[in-house]
Amino acid sequence: MEHQLDRFPHHKDDNNVVNEWTKIRTKYNLIDGWREQNETEKEFTFTQPGTMSMSRIDRIYLNRDIYPYAYKWSINTSAKISGHNIASVEILKKQLPYIGQGT
Repeated sequence: MEHQLDRFPHHKDDNNVVNEWTKIRTKYNLIDGWREQNETEKEFTFTQPGTMSMSRIDRIYLNRDIYPYAYKWSINTSAKISGHNIASVEILKKQLPYIGQGT
């Protein structure tokens, strides 16, 4: 986990894994869009039944250039289809014309 808000109770992950993931994120200019939109929120996508520990392990990373076109970041229940909640986002196509309210 990159951010302590994404796990309860918080504990550190293996530094080698975190460092390698940081290299990949940096190389491809990736960001965790949900965390960007929700800097202080605690919301989780998985709960470990035996211990009730929780984490936000389901994420959507995107290139920083695409981020301005991404909106409606959310985490929704999976209606018991899965043991995980669903991370989702809507992304607009670049260079679409602006459509105002009209007159």
